[in-house]
Amino acid sequence: MRLPLLLHLALPAVFATVLPLRAAEPEFRLVNEARLPAAKVKALGPVFTGLGQRVYALLGATDPGPVEALLTREVDIGYYHQGRIWLPADTDDADLRETWVHELAHHATGQDSSFLMKEGVASYTVEALWREDGRALPEGWPQYGQRLDAWVALFAARGQLLPLDSYFALPGYQGGVDGDFRSWQAYVVGGSFVGWLLREQGIAAFRQAFERGQPRDLQALEKAWRADIATARWPAFDPAEYLPARPRYQRYVQRLAAAGAER
Repeated sequence: MRLPLLLHLALPAVFATVLPLRAAEPEFRLVNEARLPAAKVKALGPVFTGLGQRVYALLGATDPGPVEALLTREVDIGYYHQGRIWLPADTDDADLRETWVHELAHHATGQDSSFLMKEGVASYTVEALWREDGRALPEGWPQYGQRLDAWVALFAARGQLLPLDSYFALPGYQGGVDGDFRSWQAYVVGGSFVGWLLREQGIAAFRQAFERGQPRDLQALEKAWRADIATARWPAFDPAEYLPARPRYQRYVQRLAAAGAER
């Protein structure tokens, strides 16, 4: 029986001698359980390392510890749990990069927070790195080619934006038609809010809010965040042109077809 190819990539963590501490260097093991061509896996190593450095720097991760990245055909979507990232092997390189960044953000920040904060920071991290590179916005979950803030503006315009505490109350991804829609919204709303919080208050305040599960003075922060979204005057768009043409996402389109502005 052939063993999976193991590619171990480790760069020593580097710390400044004075505060603030520098972000850690990514230390990970890339496991080719799917037996992809060795050349492809080898090429992914430096790509993942470079993206990992930027994830850790963006999120102020000084000691996230090593992580294992498993290229596998056992999952259809990426996910993270206790130091391991599952990466669907049969996706294109762009999707692999996107999934790696999203899941590594979970490793960089940890799992001890609310669903909204955890998925929000992961969604925001992908968008932030892609914008830095001048890349097109992610075509996959949850942005589907539109900015997180633009989706939030659309939710508000279509009367489908709940108060933040409703999204913070979600313990995790919910099933059913309504639960699925609101869970998707939590990724988008969380990403928009976390990005705003990082820009307005910095990494230290974000880290404190993450550890608590949500920031203090949530209502005041929500008011300011919503005001920024409204002031930006994001152009309207048709969600049917961006969401995939599958029944699940067409139900999202139907929900967002509701008339009337948020009150």
